[in-house]
Amino acid sequence: MSDEVWREGQTGRDEPDPNWARLRELLKRHPEPRALTFDSDGNLVVAEASPDTERGQAAERDALAELLATDEIVVLVGADRRILVGNEAAAKALGMTVEGLRGRDLLEGIEPSTREALSARFALGLGRPGETSQLVTVPVRRDDGTTVWLEGRATNYVTDPAIGGVLVRAHDVTADRRSVPVVDASTLLEAIFEHAPVGTLVLAPDSAIVTVNPALCGLVDRTAEELLGQLVTAIIHPDDVATFATLHQRAVQDGEGYAHEMRFVRPNGDEVWTLVAAAPPVTASERAYVINQVVDISDAKRIEGELAHAATHDSLTSLPNRAMLFDRLGQALARQQRHDGVVAVLFLDLDRLKPVNDKLGHAAGDSVLREAARRLVRAVRPTDTVARFGGDEFVVVCTDLTVSSDVDAVADRILRAFDEPVDADGIGVTIGVSVGLAVLYPNTAAGAEALLAAADEAMYRAKAAGRGRIERIDIPR
Repeated sequence: MSDEVWREGQTGRDEPDPNWARLRELLKRHPEPRALTFDSDGNLVVAEASPDTERGQAAERDALAELLATDEIVVLVGADRRILVGNEAAAKALGMTVEGLRGRDLLEGIEPSTREALSARFALGLGRPGETSQLVTVPVRRDDGTTVWLEGRATNYVTDPAIGGVLVRAHDVTADRRSVPVVDASTLLEAIFEHAPVGTLVLAPDSAIVTVNPALCGLVDRTAEELLGQLVTAIIHPDDVATFATLHQRAVQDGEGYAHEMRFVRPNGDEVWTLVAAAPPVTASERAYVINQVVDISDAKRIEGELAHAATHDSLTSLPNRAMLFDRLGQALARQQRHDGVVAVLFLDLDRLKPVNDKLGHAAGDSVLREAARRLVRAVRPTDTVARFGGDEFVVVCTDLTVSSDVDAVADRILRAFDEPVDADGIGVTIGVSVGLAVLYPNTAAGAEALLAAADEAMYRAKAAGRGRIERIDIPR
């Protein structure tokens, strides 16, 4: 065995140990990695590799040398990311000499945000010996200011004695990047305009329609020939014309964009809710043209309306519910304070509805409630509010009464509305109604709760007196 042995010196603690110089000399003569160990006599041994190991490492070094000689871009990088060696192909790709590659940061010339991400991936890869990274394509800025696109992978051989670094293999794909066909911008924009699912409406300063796309024509159910040249206000809902005209003129004069919900009207009278959004105007031939993007939001508005209706209306009869009742009553009392007049509340309870539910079922009872709601609406004035208070109870709010006797006529019509039998799922049933009437005169301090309580008390008096009748309470002046 031709191992060289260094014997541990017998120097004092404070004297330099000459054996370290001996060890350094040995390592100079054996620059490739070697295993260090102590033999049975306590001697530090710098062991030579076994013949098999020597042959394997020699084969790896030969393979690396062959790889460096190819046209493929190859660099060997240390754990500090500095290039240890690179081939002619790498030097050519980066526009420098082979000597200039040594010591260069592998990520030099790469855009900062990309470099940061690749740096993190490089550090992570150092902890995974033998692993090959995913394929990466990056632009690298060369010293002469030009950019080269490189695509490659890295394999971690840092712990491999024969290689001792990260091997990076790449190809120059700059030509491939440049060969991507260039589409004429005007052709591309025209295709986008024609096939966009969103309506586009270009308006002149006077709001005349300059051009439209097929999506806009479909939205308003008109052809382009029918639209071009006419004022856009001709197809906008009358209630939205003034607001849109203001937005359009502000855009033309001040260069402001806008976004606004508005309705277009189709030839058959159907209304289409849209969101119209415009960027600042585009100037052409010294005129400002406003490009409007028009999105159909009819479904969203329908759902919005249904939710709003459900929040304020009874689901069975579609009459206003308690929430809307108190809102309407509050408005009526506020108007009374400003304009005097009389406000009246009628509290109604359907008579003999419980037997219908018990004998014919709740579906029949629901049918009676819906028909009762329809009869009540027909019996009152257009300005009155009919609300379902709950169960078989309804409330009517009468406003703008000049004299208290006006409400007596409304109460009488409500009683007569139930003279005829009511259809209960195909079966005629006779029901009635007990009416409690409370009248509030001007300059009275009573509020909505007091007025309802008085009408409720009057209704119970009517039921106690035999049902199917009216009882009245006048709130003291």
